[in-house]
Amino acid sequence: MHGENIPPMGAVIAVCSEKGGVSKSTIALHLAAYYQENNPPGSLLLVDADPQQALTRWAGEALPEQVVERVDSEDEMFEHLPTWSERYAMTVVDTAGGDTRIARAALFGVDLAVIPCGPTSLDLNATEATLKLVELARRTRRSNLPRVLLAPSKMTRTTLASEVQHQLRQFSETVLDAVPQRAVIADAPTAGDVVWNMGAGDVGELFRNVCRTIIERAQQAHEEAL
Repeated sequence: MHGENIPPMGAVIAVCSEKGGVSKSTIALHLAAYYQENNPPGSLLLVDADPQQALTRWAGEALPEQVVERVDSEDEMFEHLPTWSERYAMTVVDTAGGDTRIARAALFGVDLAVIPCGPTSLDLNATEATLKLVELARRTRRSNLPRVLLAPSKMTRTTLASEVQHQLRQFSETVLDAVPQRAVIADAPTAGDVVWNMGAGDVGELFRNVCRTIIERAQQAHEEAL
């Protein structure tokens, strides 16, 4: 079984938003790909908590050696999350848009919540709602966990997109570098690959930097909580 020799209590990341189509699965898949490139095989677990199972299918093509667990309910999330943390150095949970129950359950056990936000007012509203779930988890846990990273995604050169990014910075949470809307990113699931393997140039490097920042922040939050 992968992860047998990994030290216990690894860091856990949840990629979550109350809205679908904001790049949750894209971020989760690329986090796994980046981590694979820089760490021992089998040290990361991907958790697909979205009924559409897009992450499971994509990982099967892009990362065939990657272990993926399926979660179908909040009870399963509560039950299995501590076990994953004990067996893997890093766990990345991809939650479903529009189903706050599983996302809420995940937030009670993770070190870092990554909240993608697209370039529209609906995306911004979903981000605010997700941040409220984070605050609920923090109050219940009586800690500053989970930490939060806001991830602007599919950003365009419109006034609205600029306003969304400005508003994200007003939430007093750390905001990642904005990932622009590019065809190569949208094509990656169909191609069964990761962006930086598809001749994406600067966008591929940007994605690498975003993944590196997320993983570093997750490990930092986890170590501070020990």
